Amino acid sequence: MRIKTPRHIVLVLLMVLGITSLSAQINIHTHYMRGRQQLAGHEFTQAIQTFNLILQYNPEHAEALFYRGIAKFQLSDYSGAEADFTSSLEIKPYKTEALYYRGLLKLERSQFLDAFRDIQQAIELDDRHPEYFITRGWLHFEYGDTAGAIQDYKKAIVLDPYLDNAHLNLASIYMRQEKYSLATSHCDSAEMINPLNPSLQLTRGNIYQQQEKYFDAIQQFDLVLKRDSLHVRAWFFTALCHHRLGSYDVALQAYNRTIELNRDNALGYYNRGLLQMEHDKNLEAILDFDQVVRLSPKYIYAYYIRGIIKSRMEDFAGAEEDFSTAIDIYPGLIHAYQNRSITRMAQNDLTGYTEDKNTVDSLVNIQVPGFDLTEISYLKTITNLSSDFTPVDRVKNQRVQYSQKDVQMISIFYMGLREDQYEQSYNRVKDLSILQYFNEPGLLLEILNFDYSSQTPSLNNHIEKLASLLPGNSTSASDVIFHSLILGWQMKYRDAIRVLDESDSLIHDNYLASFIRGNYNFAIAEIIASIESREIYSDESNRTVKQYYSQAILDYDKAIELNPDFPYTHFNRAYVRSFMDDLVLSAEDYSKSIELKPDLGEAYYNRGLLYIFLKSQTAGCNDLSKAGELGIESAYKVIFKFCNE
Repeated sequence: MRIKTPRHIVLVLLMVLGITSLSAQINIHTHYMRGRQQLAGHEFTQAIQTFNLILQYNPEHAEALFYRGIAKFQLSDYSGAEADFTSSLEIKPYKTEALYYRGLLKLERSQFLDAFRDIQQAIELDDRHPEYFITRGWLHFEYGDTAGAIQDYKKAIVLDPYLDNAHLNLASIYMRQEKYSLATSHCDSAEMINPLNPSLQLTRGNIYQQQEKYFDAIQQFDLVLKRDSLHVRAWFFTALCHHRLGSYDVALQAYNRTIELNRDNALGYYNRGLLQMEHDKNLEAILDFDQVVRLSPKYIYAYYIRGIIKSRMEDFAGAEEDFSTAIDIYPGLIHAYQNRSITRMAQNDLTGYTEDKNTVDSLVNIQVPGFDLTEISYLKTITNLSSDFTPVDRVKNQRVQYSQKDVQMISIFYMGLREDQYEQSYNRVKDLSILQYFNEPGLLLEILNFDYSSQTPSLNNHIEKLASLLPGNSTSASDVIFHSLILGWQMKYRDAIRVLDESDSLIHDNYLASFIRGNYNFAIAEIIASIESREIYSDESNRTVKQYYSQAILDYDKAIELNPDFPYTHFNRAYVRSFMDDLVLSAEDYSKSIELKPDLGEAYYNRGLLYIFLKSQTAGCNDLSKAGELGIESAYKVIFKFCNE
């Protein structure tokens, strides 16, 4: 798997930079080198855990912060990576690698002006790194400064003559200037350095494409697809060429393949929508532009073109709404006013029609000034499409396992059994020692969150053996709790609750008894809900489920009253409250569980999801970043999907 590379930029992972200072603590040095090796092997989540260990001993270890930031960057956790790079710079202000990578992640987030500042500062501090000039060259080009871009790319080549991507970037610039011989010359230079770089054929194909030599361009793209049939960008460019040639069916097939390989590529939907529109397939076109709006909600042209299609279909109210949205995003879009005036006239809205006509006249008469960098940044935001060309099937576990499935919170914690021949536990609870019958070798009693129904036959045998050790009459709280736990492990939840209820005099002041009772009530509610979901979900069954949820919350309330410092009760109550739509109280409970157990990554994860649902995007993404840092790998799936728009 390749290290992530921002658009058109060569990213050189700085594995050889940053000489490790000698440390009196050899374990820190050992962990540091292990983390570097994991990073080099693309084991990004493991690397984060390793650097976490270093930072526990030394929170100001600038190198550990920097490399943990790189690991987070590779996992698309840009907020977490930025925090680490910034912390590293606070300790070592002249660490240009941290400035450079912080600039890259800002570029990935379309914060072009801030990215430029970081890269510029890195170059001012140390101008020996060719990748800095390549990145700044790309930014110069994005802002229309082609002379500055050419100068930076040439400087990069002077520093390292074997940078094929610098030649390809120069080729792209000369292509746009219609200097095709110069563009081809730089492609030839890139080929001498690395003939297998797919960007070489893509750039050559683009040069042919711009000259309207579409068949020659398609041949170049075919070379890429023969080596890699999952190359999304090659499929996309192939579709564009067939689109220009008027080959509707072939173009549609190539657009379909582009979208199949990555369903979050707005550019694919946009161009397929144009193709459908050109062939009067208006409903299909609208569906595609709906996807564009979903993926790039500030892209003005998606609303504008969808408005035109709706006008064709005489959906004038819908068209007016789309034109209005485009105007709200960018009030200077004259054509949107012109078309909105037509839709208003069609709806007999003479006042609105007149207002739009007057606005058009005033905009035409305004002398348009030059744009400053801030205005250009905004224009780029509203005219750039989300165009992820990463094939989803190629995203591996150690990076981001992207999924179209619904995102779900992590379920409640139980007192459970786990087989472990070494009897090493990271989630033991001191108070569980009251369970005097628990002395099975190779078996641990600890706090887990797992599905009891997934227990192995071996574990079930252990449970049966433990059940045989129970006395006929329970004479202590530990007898009662352990008896109830065994029934719970056998999924006999009502019997487990009955055992607790019948011995209330022994356990009425035991918080663990209330804790597990709440868990059983929640489990019963889940079983009823899962059965009913396969049939018609009646109001009566819905009330029953909510009653069990409510009873679980009451049980957790009592457990917290008896012991407010047990973090898992707050976590479980938060989870059940989310099912009752008490989202604010749920978030407060997760916060309390984090206060009591700061390394409870599951709580950060669930609270992060709640914040995102409550439209607190920044807070949610920060929580998810912390969850990933604490080992919750599924956090990176959510970050990849929701936190980098």
